[in-house]
Amino acid sequence: MNLGIKGRSAIVCGSSRGLGRACAEALVREGVNVVLNGIDESRLKLASEEILAVADARVIAVVADVTTADGRKRLLEACPQPDILINNNAGPRPAAFEDIDYSEWLKAIEGNMLAPLEMVRAVLPGMRQRRFGRIVNITSAMVTTPRAHMTLSSGARTGLTAVMKGISLEVARFNVTINNLLPERFDTDRQIQMAKAAMIRENISYDEARARQVASIAARRLGLPNEFGATCAFLCSSLAGYMSGQNIHLDGGSYPGLI
Repeated sequence: MNLGIKGRSAIVCGSSRGLGRACAEALVREGVNVVLNGIDESRLKLASEEILAVADARVIAVVADVTTADGRKRLLEACPQPDILINNNAGPRPAAFEDIDYSEWLKAIEGNMLAPLEMVRAVLPGMRQRRFGRIVNITSAMVTTPRAHMTLSSGARTGLTAVMKGISLEVARFNVTINNLLPERFDTDRQIQMAKAAMIRENISYDEARARQVASIAARRLGLPNEFGATCAFLCSSLAGYMSGQNIHLDGGSYPGLI
């Protein structure tokens, strides 16, 4: 399928590994010129080299912390007029509500709500003027299936989701779409982190924690990052202009919430 985005430009935040990297790889394979981003210079360099090996487009690596004004400035200097923006950032730690202090709430809101909003605010005027824009926010299944130990993620990302829905109604007539991808149980470092947290919370072994992750999914397996990337690429395509303001679950069919 020709997604019709060859030659377009994209900023993919948090794309040195995991789901962000999968999205960047999928876009590059479609001929999109991509700005990669991460805070670990060596990891970002490796990701850039590996993606360039399969690239049909330009790849620029920018070491920057998207949660800071300076980091966002660096990304926008590398690509001042992106056609595509993928908002992504590491999720907050799982924790009991009583163990979360005020400073952690501020950090979660700044990283998983305010930072993506600032990126959107920066790129929207140009997208409207050019009458093409695709914005995809990588959020979490915790937006619609919140759990007590994931309140930091649920709170910040649900706030982002609500704001994005309102904005999507305003910009759809300019061929600018805004959608959210809600992943659950993809085989990335995040699930290793979640398994280790479950070991402590549930007093179980690492192997048991990983087995419970798989058992919680109807497909009885973890998702593959390239499956996530392919979905993201379609949302960014010229074929997806009639799809906006949506929360798209990628969860293997179900989430009973065992971990």
